[in-house]
Amino acid sequence: MEENYLDPDSEYETAITPRPAVQVRQRLVRPPMSRRMVAWLQSQWQLQNFWLLAALVLAAVAHCWNMFAYPYLENDEGLYAAQANSVFNEGKLTPYTYWYDHPPVGWMQLGMWLRLTGLMTFGNAVNSGRVFIAILYVISCYFMFKLVVQFSQKWLGETSSLRYFTGFAAVAVLSLSPLSQFFQRQVLLDNIMVMWVMAAFYILFVRYPKEHNLLELYGSGVALSIGILSKEIAIVYVPVMLWMVWWVADRHHRRFAVLGWLAVVTSLVSVWFLYAMLKGEFLPSGSGVISQHVSIINTLEFQAGRGTGLPFWKPGSDFLSNWDTNWATLDKFTPIVGLISLSASLVLGLIFKRLRVLLVPVLPALVYAAFLLRGGIVLYYYILPMLPWMAMSIALLGSVLLSPLAHIRRPALRKVIAVGAALMVVLTIGELALWQADSYYGNKLLTGDQTYGQRQAREYVLNNVPNDAFIVADDFFYLDLRQPVEASKAKPETQIYMKVDTDPEIGQQKLHGDWRNIDYMLVTLQQMQKDIQQRDLPILNEAYQHSRVIKSFPSREGWELQLRQIEPLEIVGKSFPTGQVLRPGENFQVQLALTPVRDNHLSNLNMLLELRRNGEKVGQDVVKVPQLTPGSTQNVDFKWTLPANLPPGDYQINIGAFDQTWQNGYMWKVLSETLNVQN
Repeated sequence: MEENYLDPDSEYETAITPRPAVQVRQRLVRPPMSRRMVAWLQSQWQLQNFWLLAALVLAAVAHCWNMFAYPYLENDEGLYAAQANSVFNEGKLTPYTYWYDHPPVGWMQLGMWLRLTGLMTFGNAVNSGRVFIAILYVISCYFMFKLVVQFSQKWLGETSSLRYFTGFAAVAVLSLSPLSQFFQRQVLLDNIMVMWVMAAFYILFVRYPKEHNLLELYGSGVALSIGILSKEIAIVYVPVMLWMVWWVADRHHRRFAVLGWLAVVTSLVSVWFLYAMLKGEFLPSGSGVISQHVSIINTLEFQAGRGTGLPFWKPGSDFLSNWDTNWATLDKFTPIVGLISLSASLVLGLIFKRLRVLLVPVLPALVYAAFLLRGGIVLYYYILPMLPWMAMSIALLGSVLLSPLAHIRRPALRKVIAVGAALMVVLTIGELALWQADSYYGNKLLTGDQTYGQRQAREYVLNNVPNDAFIVADDFFYLDLRQPVEASKAKPETQIYMKVDTDPEIGQQKLHGDWRNIDYMLVTLQQMQKDIQQRDLPILNEAYQHSRVIKSFPSREGWELQLRQIEPLEIVGKSFPTGQVLRPGENFQVQLALTPVRDNHLSNLNMLLELRRNGEKVGQDVVKVPQLTPGSTQNVDFKWTLPANLPPGDYQINIGAFDQTWQNGYMWKVLSETLNVQN
């Protein structure tokens, strides 16, 4: 039958036949928003999108559940948040001297997020950063899903739904790993770097092959460059990706693609070194430069020389210590099964050409493993960039084993197998989730609270310490105390403790090299106290020795904290019967010369002398000091007679100062000596 081109409903007739304006307006009326949304959802309801959505929801829930309470607030998290805030609010790369310990692009990205959402929107500055990291993690999982789907089609076929199950499995293995949940919740530059590395591989293997667009290929170089400028260790991936660019690039422009990609990466990464050269901070001091300054060369040498220097297989090496105490014990699945999968994928990828893409997660894992095994410093979170490659390898190797199911020709049987495979994947992931949740980290990640003591300490200091006090604290308190929600409680003289002795701007310009100019120390026992005891920090150590605990904050599971106040007075002279042999009933005298620390005015001072044996007090004496003023010295004399019935032996004499009118009514220990009593 011949087609009627003059049909009133024909598009041809509509084009040549005028219609009333009212009818034209009626045809342009759009359906309601609800109907358009339903139509869009129906168009998106495909198996691939279902498994992608399921993977991203699983990743978000596993990552975000309880992330503000577990793990504890790490010092590096507070430092990166402080540096991110400094970029946009102070116009500086860091609030202190920038010494090129890491490229600044990582915390610049965090700074844009904090600028957009605010510092304390989620309770504190670190929490705001953790939300940012959670978003990056979900984006990383998207890239991983797409990569696994792309790779697995080599042996599963383009039409097989098993590809989407494989992508879901890869994201699930990563998201359910207790190690991944623990470290990828923290505001670490490594997490920012991992997202950009995943983006680089996604652009190279998923986007570029569709049209072989050189701009997209170069885009992978841009993504990797941002990853390197976020955390410099990503530079180990450059040789691997350079070879992959040659492998993937179209043969007609392969040489141009490789050279152009390398030029993009080199030019962008060199901006960091160019910045140091323009600042006059590229070469070390003494290299033709008179003034003392930080140097990117010195910093890189320092970073390369950190660690025990022991081979990775020897007891005491950083790698073996972390493997025994953290990685293989706290997550019994991902590290061990991941290494087995990477090894098997390497063998299969080298033997079978059809399985060559199995090498894509193996090669970057190998070069990063070489970095971990080099014998230098290996921090506990350095395992983090290995986890995505392990998860991808586990999922891809599993899909290779299931690949015969994808080539069954009978449609009905293939559909039954697809449903069965989906159920198997879901049940396996569910079992893995239960097993991982029952592990040490898994249980704590779901229900633990490691930030309790840190939250309590922050609130106490904001409400009880004077605003003009000079406070030395761990990094994660820096922004919370300086820029709290209630501006009237701000403590603008809060400083990060490591900067007291390492940054001249704080130690010399602000404190003038004198511990007496510190008022309070907010100390974590697991970190700050340990550093004071083990590192060469003279100002901080002296302040700690002259401080006394006024409030403790025990944590339920994480770090314990102490608020310590620097003692308001010190001894500038003393006379004490040290080394003398005294007898019961004899007189002895102790003379002290006291002066206030800084500008403290102390009145109604009570000096207490205690005599103790085996921890029990056997006598005491009190001397009142009416007033101590700045710049003055007050002599205090204890003239005391030993009790006549005092048994012979060694006694402890403690002398302290107290006044019940002072806040909290506590006593400062001035000195402690041993006294020998004989018959």
